[in-house]
Amino acid sequence: MLIPSGFAQINWMFTGIGCPRGAEVTMGVDISGFADTALDAAQLASEAWSSTVLTDQADGVRLSNTRCKFGPNSTGPFADYSTSIDGGLSVNQVTPQVAMIATKVTATGGRSGRGRMFIPGLTEPDVNSAGIIGSAYLAAMQAKLTALGAALVDASLVPVLLHADSVGDTTPHPLIGIQLQSKVATQRRRLRG
Repeated sequence: MLIPSGFAQINWMFTGIGCPRGAEVTMGVDISGFADTALDAAQLASEAWSSTVLTDQADGVRLSNTRCKFGPNSTGPFADYSTSIDGGLSVNQVTPQVAMIATKVTATGGRSGRGRMFIPGLTEPDVNSAGIIGSAYLAAMQAKLTALGAALVDASLVPVLLHADSVGDTTPHPLIGIQLQSKVATQRRRLRG
């Protein structure tokens, strides 16, 4: 991803029995109003995730590190904030390659105006055999994702959509929401031996 000056990328990194090959969730943030270091930003982002989304992830998933990389890509500083916090639900987890998928919503149309993130730690009782997430869990996790966005804004880490170098307009777009999808997705690399 292209990280311009005044922006950063957050990587939440997961390990544990539910992530045998690891997993990451990424988010771009506008740091133009943030006055502290990359380490401070990584800690705040870690605390935002662990106090919201992680409480509804299976306990086989562990938030083990949060990285913050300031732009620009070539010269911006980065820092890691290490933790060892398990998901808050003590129930069986679906297989590691199955993930919740959330769409990053912006006011910009077309492919360049949307992104997605794959979230590990979905629990077996909360998804049916057709891959549809139960309505109660869907509503609870949607509330957690909304709270995550609010916590980042409160920390002056305003969520944005970053773009690859290959996209014509590489200006990050502000997020107006994070929308959890009702159907799960798969990522093969999370289970290969």
